[in-house]
Amino acid sequence: MAVEFALVLVLFLTLVFAVIQYGYYFFQLQGASAGTREGARLASLGVNNCTTLANSVQAAAAGVKVTNVKIEFTPGGTATQGADATATVTYAPTTFGFPFVPFITGSPTQKAVSRVESLGSVTSGSPYACNVNL
Repeated sequence: MAVEFALVLVLFLTLVFAVIQYGYYFFQLQGASAGTREGARLASLGVNNCTTLANSVQAAAAGVKVTNVKIEFTPGGTATQGADATATVTYAPTTFGFPFVPFITGSPTQKAVSRVESLGSVTSGSPYACNVNL
């Protein structure tokens, strides 16, 4: 009986640890997605201060360690009304280091696109890109 319990316990604990690790990973994935959408939204409203954008993305991505925020306008990298503001967020997922649970390596990215509604303080037709390492 003790041998069966030991074998089942290892499998059960591996399953529990995997659920905890990947559940937290998906929580971080959703947080990074929310931060990315916030960055694209602010860029589409004409916020051109890279530090303000990066801080807003970090605040919206609660529970996630954001490492890089990149904002750019397409087509041509110029800010014009009707263009697309693309936000790309790179983050470092937290790993718990559970034994026997394989996990994703590297730095995943999230991308969001929003149509420019207002240029705000961005000069129309000016090249604009924001790339901030946090």
